[in-house]
This record gives sequence, structure tokens and C-alpha cells, in this order.
Amino acid sequence: MSRYSDASIDRVRQGARLEDIAGEFTELRRGGPDKLIGRCPLHDERTGSFTITPSRQLFHCFGCGAGGDVFDFVRQKLGMDFVAALEHLATRTGSELVRDAETPQQAARRQRHARLVVLLERATSFYAHHLWSSSGALARTYLVDERGLGREILEAFSVGVAPPGRTALIDAAVKAGFAKQDLVDAGLARRRTGSSPVQDRFENRIMFPTSDWRGKVVGFGARRLAAKGAKYVNSPQGALYRKGHLLYGASQARAPAAKAGSVIVVEGYTDVLAFHQAGACNTVAAMGTAITEEQVALLRRMAPIVVFVLDGDRSGVDAALRAGALARAVDLDIKVVLLPASRDPAEIAAAGGGDAVRELLCQSMSLPRFQVSTSITAADLSTAEGKDGLVGALRPIFETVPPSAVREELLEQVADALGFTRELVASWLTTGPPAAATAAPPLTVGNQADGGAGDDERLRLRRAIHEPERRAQLDAQAFRSVVCRRAAEHIISHPDNPMSSLPHDDHELVRLFALLLTT
Repeated sequence: MSRYSDASIDRVRQGARLEDIAGEFTELRRGGPDKLIGRCPLHDERTGSFTITPSRQLFHCFGCGAGGDVFDFVRQKLGMDFVAALEHLATRTGSELVRDAETPQQAARRQRHARLVVLLERATSFYAHHLWSSSGALARTYLVDERGLGREILEAFSVGVAPPGRTALIDAAVKAGFAKQDLVDAGLARRRTGSSPVQDRFENRIMFPTSDWRGKVVGFGARRLAAKGAKYVNSPQGALYRKGHLLYGASQARAPAAKAGSVIVVEGYTDVLAFHQAGACNTVAAMGTAITEEQVALLRRMAPIVVFVLDGDRSGVDAALRAGALARAVDLDIKVVLLPASRDPAEIAAAGGGDAVRELLCQSMSLPRFQVSTSITAADLSTAEGKDGLVGALRPIFETVPPSAVREELLEQVADALGFTRELVASWLTTGPPAAATAAPPLTVGNQADGGAGDDERLRLRRAIHEPERRAQLDAQAFRSVVCRRAAEHIISHPDNPMSSLPHDDHELVRLFALLLTT
């Protein structure tokens, strides 16, 4: 694959001042004739160990040992490889990047990709223009009057509207020199059948442009304005748009998240806009999808602390549990905020502004505290077997909590729920489940022990949850445990998202899934 020329790289290096880039993430002060000092934005510290030498355009941190030039800083701070950092800085400085010699095939692929990116940017402008025209009146009623969003934030995120008509965008794009196939390839148009005319994919919908990590529009989320049709549709999956690999608002929230040391995750597009408008500019959304490993990796690149603001219903709880299980593997500090009943983030931000958002975030709880509270709520504590099941479900959670005041508070909470002394509960959580539960797994079905399920059955279920390719291999009848069999049937019937639609009244199944996600 061709590379950018050395001359291009030098132009970017000369145009991107290290002190300007680093100054977006930390406050710098003069420490000598040729020295700037500040707190290191690459790790958490209270002293000023971060030093820049402007004449040489180099930095070094005496705390974490990081150092290098402006490319090294961007790579480490924004989690980019060298090429991404180079392109990011070239865009900032307006420097032209020229490639060394490349094969005709490489040039054709690159030019094709660039053409589709330009088309998506033009479509974004087309939709944004229509939002403020006569055809956008209904969309403005929803966004401005109902959701409380101002023009400034809507323009900052290039929110638009796809006007009525099956060829509105196609006609404008063709007039600008694009082919209809370009629109199909970019996910902006579609063919109903092999011989039918090409039609706009989006019509009479509010358009939320979704960008990649570098800020390039790769697709759209679209909310209906008419009564018919799916409430939300997205660009089709393809080379440019992969929903599970994206976070809405990531490019806008990246710098604020790095500066704050945390990133807030909400569920919807307007929630992101409302939080940014209220001053919480480190907010992104998973766009209604169950959090994926790729999205967790993006969050880890943004900040070490992630605050999930979720609905207090079953789906919100499931989302937090899954996110916590994935985040543990990449050393993320997870906090959870469960919203009041029938309230969403956009409503809270619109009603109370920044103060309401800050008050809401102050209610966040650590992941272990959330897991313990959720497990207690889901448990059947009317029987000894149900209490044993709760202890079994909590053991792996307590294994992640070191000796601390938090651990003591959690032990008191569990002891109160079980009706036993703190010392007895602590011994069970440390040494294993009570004797009554040792012969079989702690989860129960009614008054019957859980059918002899072993670690192998739970391991098969855990792998099926986390590895989609294993879901088709499940055979529910092969499980001896009744509750594990029900879990397998649920996964088989929900192959795209096993954590969706868990039955509210099946406490044993809910506890099993909680156990599978936290171990």
C-alpha cells in the first residue's frame, strides 16, 4: 500500500504546534525561556510533570515517561496509529498530503473511497439545509419545540432532514456530477428490485450524521416524521458504515472526554445533543444497540472512566451488565446512572439545563454497587434456596472488590437483604456458597435445585453470549439444568442480541444472565 511522502509529513509537522495541540487537554505555564509545564494529559497526576520544549517541538513527562513529537502526542492521547494522527493533524492545519507512487488498483480504491466520503459530506449539507427551509418545519417542531434543542447545537452536529420525495437527494447529487450508483454505494439510495429506478433511501426523516473516529461522515441515523414506518432506520452496513463500530458524537466528544478524564454514554441521538447543549460535551451514544466490544474499545481510547446513563427498565439494566462485563477486560472504570421512571436524558437536560445534568451524574454508582443492587432486586429472597442463589451470584462480584469502605457497605447491604449477620454473609462470600448450595449451582427453579448444571454448561452459555458465531451451535435440549436450558432457548430465539427482552418475571433466568455477564 502506498504511503504519504516525507515532504507531506514534514509540512504537517511544521504546521502543527505541539503546545497548541497539548494545550487543548491541559493548562500550560511558562517554566523557563524555552519550557512549558503542565499536568500530564496522558495520565492522572496532580503535579506538573509534563514538559514541552517549544523550540524543538518535543515533550516529555517525568511522571509516566511518555515523550516524543506532536505525532507521538496525538497517537497516545487520541489512541490513533501514525497515519490517523498524520491525517488528523493535516486536517487541522490545512496541509496537503501527497502519496508516494501507488499501483493503479490502490489509487482506484483510494479515489473511490474519497469520492463516497465527499458524497456523504455533501448529503449532510443537503439535509442540514432542508432542516431550516420550509420542508423542515415538522422536524423543527420536534427538535426545537418538543426536545428543547437550539439551532446552535443542531448546526454543530449538522442535524438535517430528508425532504419528501423519492429522488430529492438523487436529483441534487446527479446535478453535482455524481452517478446514481455512487449514491447506492454510499448507502444514500437503493433499488427496490433489479430493474426498478433508484430511489432515495431516506425520505421525510430527521437525519443524524454519524462520523468515524476522525470526524468523517460515514452514514446516518434517521428518525421518522410520518406516522408509518420504523421509528429509526440507519445506513446499511458496508465498508464505510458499521454501526457496532461507531459511537454517535465521538469525534465531537473526544477532546472534552480526554480533558475531563471521563466519557458519558447515553442511548439516543437527541440525548447526546441535549447533554452537549447543557455543557456535558463528553457525551456519546451507542445508537440504541447493545454495547459491543468495538465500542468499548473506542470508549477506552477516549477516557479511563465511563458513565452509562441508562433507562431504569430491564433493557437498561441488561445494557449496564453487558457493558461492565466487556469493560472489565480493558480495565475501564464503569459507573452507572439509572434514570427516573419515564424520563430520558434529553428531557432532564431540557428541563433543568446543566445543573440538572450535573445533579444526575452525581447519582452515579460504581459497577459493583450497581451489580449488587441489581442482583438483590432480581433475587427471590422468600426461600433459603433463593438466598443461596443470591450468594452464589454475588461471589464473583465481591471477588472484584478489594478490602475497602465500599466493600464493607456492600456487605452490610447484602446482610440486610438476606436477614443474616454481616460476619456470616462475609464468610459465605469469601469461602464459597452455603453448604445447601454446594451440591448444585446456586440458581434455582421454583423450589427445585437447578438440575445439576455444571461449570461446563455455564461456560457454553457465556461463550454464546460473547461470541456470536457460537449461538447457532447451541442445542437447548443438551443442557441438563432447567434454567440453563431456558437460557439457551432465549439465546437461540434472540441471536442478534441475547440480552434483549429478558422476561421480567423469570428471576432465575435473569440471575443466571447476570452471573454469566459478571464472571
